[in-house]
Amino acid sequence: RGDQADPHLMAAAALRPYSFEPNSVLGVFLSQRGKTDDAIKALQRAEILRPDDLKVATLLALQLTEGRYYTEAVKLLDRSVKRWPESLDLRLLLIQNYHRDQKYEKAVQIAEQTVALFPNAARANFEMGYQLVAFGRMQQAKPYLAKAIQLDPEPPDGYVSMGEVLSKEDNHAE
Repeated sequence: RGDQADPHLMAAAALRPYSFEPNSVLGVFLSQRGKTDDAIKALQRAEILRPDDLKVATLLALQLTEGRYYTEAVKLLDRSVKRWPESLDLRLLLIQNYHRDQKYEKAVQIAEQTVALFPNAARANFEMGYQLVAFGRMQQAKPYLAKAIQLDPEPPDGYVSMGEVLSKEDNHAE
């Protein structure tokens, strides 16, 4: 059924290129179909038409990340974090995209801001610890990773990063 919807959604977006709805729906549909580059184009149009839509901005950022357009994702996320400073998810995406774009100092800086705003968010603490580990600042990373594990012991990421820190300290038993 998705193949049947494809041309209809594209036609609707082409007929109404300055309309948010067909572009946003087309972007969502294409992203679900794994057509990243096409989804990005539709979502970019939708985001231009309605820059105050958090869901479109988030999906566009995810698609840019999926397409490995990290610099573009950072630009969008930087604007979006300023627009929605209370959005932890946007901040986490921004940290990850700075890291992927090899702007490690900016990743640490945003992680510091994020953990200051969300001190009891396990993922914020993990990202802070992870970024510090990437910089080789193991001792500074330990309390953040420990807190991430304490706050949410389920995901293995915190344990893996903490294990890396302990291994580099030759503390293999722990």
